[in-house]
Amino acid sequence: MLSVVLVLGLCTGCGKKDKKDDDPVLSGKDYTQKEYKLSDVKVTKDETVYVNLNADGSISKINVSDHLHAAEPQVRIQDASDLDDISDVKTFIEPVIKDGKLFWDMESTDLYYNGITKKEPPISIEVNYYLNGKIISPKRLEGKSGKVDIEIKVTNNLKKAVNVSGAGYDVYCPMIMAGGMIVPDEGFSNVSVENGTILGDGSHQIVMMLGVPGMDESIGASSFGIPFVSNELCNTNYKISADVTDFALGNLMFAAVPFSSIAALSNEDMSDDVSGINQVLADLQSIMNAMSSQSVDNVIDMLYGDVTQTEKLIKTLSNAADVYEKNKPLIDLLINTMSDDNLNAISQLASDLENLDLAKTEESATNSLIELSAVLAALNGDMGDLSKVAGDLKRVLPVLNTLESALNTDEMQEIRAGLPESLEQIRKLRTTLQESENLLNNLSAITNSDFANQMKVIIDTTTKYTKAGNMSQAEVQNLAGRMKEWLSFGQTYNIFSDKADGVDSTVMFIYKTAAIG
Repeated sequence: MLSVVLVLGLCTGCGKKDKKDDDPVLSGKDYTQKEYKLSDVKVTKDETVYVNLNADGSISKINVSDHLHAAEPQVRIQDASDLDDISDVKTFIEPVIKDGKLFWDMESTDLYYNGITKKEPPISIEVNYYLNGKIISPKRLEGKSGKVDIEIKVTNNLKKAVNVSGAGYDVYCPMIMAGGMIVPDEGFSNVSVENGTILGDGSHQIVMMLGVPGMDESIGASSFGIPFVSNELCNTNYKISADVTDFALGNLMFAAVPFSSIAALSNEDMSDDVSGINQVLADLQSIMNAMSSQSVDNVIDMLYGDVTQTEKLIKTLSNAADVYEKNKPLIDLLINTMSDDNLNAISQLASDLENLDLAKTEESATNSLIELSAVLAALNGDMGDLSKVAGDLKRVLPVLNTLESALNTDEMQEIRAGLPESLEQIRKLRTTLQESENLLNNLSAITNSDFANQMKVIIDTTTKYTKAGNMSQAEVQNLAGRMKEWLSFGQTYNIFSDKADGVDSTVMFIYKTAAIG
């Protein structure tokens, strides 16, 4: 769900370090970077762009965080990036640049790096402030009292020209935009919002803004008279009003996610009729509705919660994946050898050994032939127990031999040597999960069963509005054609910086304005 992506994206930090323009170099105490053979293994790249804004929405700085995932560890992979000051944020691994190409030596399957850029993001945000009806700069507004209006304009700047049924149109790269602002506990009253929602529980209030900037211009929703689309999804202008004493304001937060990063929104198999349009609009609206249906406490916790704890959770989960990858051969061996039949055989051996009187059996074996004949009847039960143990061993020994042989390989010996470290990482994972209980509860609430009912209502509503319209067949085909072009544009935009050929990628944008006061 988009909400989960927004949560994790909002809470991941960025850093920087100098970029190296040569072969791998030493970095970090007692660290020697390993060189691996260039591989064509499957690689994915997930990118988060952090756009730091001034209070008026102008750009202050852009940090970019990239997550590379390779299908196998200990390989060299090719990457591409136009970022400056690239640095790996979790290890001392340095980028390798040869012949103008960027490579990474992947010790594990995952690598995280940061960089900075001056490239313009596809979405721009303009924020204007008014005091008693007159425009005022954020700096001058600080500490003032009166009627305050905050006008927010979101603009999609990424567009291309297309031709549908012989007519030319501009389509804008489709992105879902979500914004939020916590209303200060003191100094704000009579709060209202245009084209947004106010969530509150008596002690907290938060303003939520949702929209798909450029949608109306791309598919002509308002010209076709579809109120379900034009009234909610096409919002790009928002206005927050309040009576304020000693004005001060925290950060305005926004997130924008292209449709390429949302699996549910695709133009595959979309027909040129009402049903195809219904499905896309229903999928889009269900995501918007899910985001706006959260309780105020959940939204506040997610948008403005404990950043350190969330980042710790993300890193710990990533470490857990590394632990699994490092110990996968051992895990697979145990799964394959410790079948139900083998476990039952080992359990039976343990039980029979417990019942066997070894001292008595050994004593009987050392008696003279005459004495042994005299006590054979008495020892019949003990010899039966010994026979059972022998049978148990016969069944268990092949399993033990397989384990012994497999565990003595170089790979397994290396894994066994690292088990104490792996167990310590698992202990830290358990501790972090316990500490993150509230955060995990909020995330799980996003995907509760109520969403299924919400989606059904949404889809039914979409169908009702679209079928109730007076669209001709030609208009339906025109709408479907423009929507296909629009969605196709969205599917092709999946990276902000750059990537190597053949790499699947996703991208999302996080905007945060500077606080006032």
